[in-house]
Amino acid sequence: MIRKSGRVPIWKIVAAVVGCVVVAPALFIGATVIERRFTGTGDPATGVQPVFTLPGLMMLMGAAVGILGILSIVWLGYRIYDDRIPTWKKNVDRFGHPKR
Repeated sequence: MIRKSGRVPIWKIVAAVVGCVVVAPALFIGATVIERRFTGTGDPATGVQPVFTLPGLMMLMGAAVGILGILSIVWLGYRIYDDRIPTWKKNVDRFGHPKR
């Protein structure tokens, strides 16, 4: 038997938005604190800095979480818009005829 999947509750979407809004700036702030505390991780003889450092990876994760937050806000906006449309209006085409 195939179980029909339901819609995600709005409170879970709001929790994801709030989590992203809190975590993204925390990652950026933590990355800057770590970068200021631990400077000079490269080779002083050649002046080459490593490509992936902990602060750099934290900033990349902060950017990814920020993008996820923006997508969650768009999803939340669509869900609120979709919930305001009456059920009888959802199943009709643009001419008012029921969809088959």
